[in-house]
Amino acid sequence: MLLGGSSCLWPRHHFDQVKDFMAVPIILPELGVRDGTVRISCWLVDLGDRVDAGDRVVEVLTPGITCDVSAPTSGTITRIEKPFETAAKTGEVLGWIEPDEDAT
Repeated sequence: MLLGGSSCLWPRHHFDQVKDFMAVPIILPELGVRDGTVRISCWLVDLGDRVDAGDRVVEVLTPGITCDVSAPTSGTITRIEKPFETAAKTGEVLGWIEPDEDAT
């Protein structure tokens, strides 16, 4: 079975991969750290949790400062890319949110 229009046909087994592209990344913003590297202190949510845009979802440690990263959209946490105690750099994806149908 194929999904899509006449110019682009997707095999059904690839549809789940396409759905992943609809997820919104949680990206580590610029925090003013000299080399841009921080450590993930803790996730404030679990996989499957529903969050609202602006909710704190992950706590990161910079030298001497603890910062929170907020959800960019409302939806459900579907994947965590950077677990507890891992390093992350500015612009890296920390996790993913499947947006609510009505999220803008």
